[in-house]
Amino acid sequence: ALACDIRIAADTALFGQPEITLGNTPGWGGTQRLPRAIGAGRATSLMLTGRPIDAAAALAYGLVTEIVPPEALAGRAEALARDLAARSTHAVAAIKQAVRIGAADFDAGLRAERLGVQTCCGTPEQVHAVQAFLGRHAAGTQKKGQR
Repeated sequence: ALACDIRIAADTALFGQPEITLGNTPGWGGTQRLPRAIGAGRATSLMLTGRPIDAAAALAYGLVTEIVPPEALAGRAEALARDLAARSTHAVAAIKQAVRIGAADFDAGLRAERLGVQTCCGTPEQVHAVQAFLGRHAAGTQKKGQR
């Protein structure tokens, strides 16, 4: 889950890094990703104690972005996937790259952000989205003036 950009959990889920209870350390990036996701203090506590947290705590910690009932989990994940698939692939890639770079180096993240904006400006998806936005804004302004 720590390698995912967006994490949705069932409200019955438990999260933890129990490796310490087995005499080991978290692997696969757990010691690096968890502190970045929830802060060093909370992550260190979870890793040193091996205690799990429930979905509500994971949401409060920022480990997950949303919790839903177990029976709604697959449907919610599919709806999110459809929503994201409808977005500009250029913009999605640029956002993900800027976030990753910026996590390690703020100034480099800003440079990646500027490059992302430049890359997206003028793409067919961006031009269409701006035209649609301006059309909706103009229609909203006309309705307010008619009142």
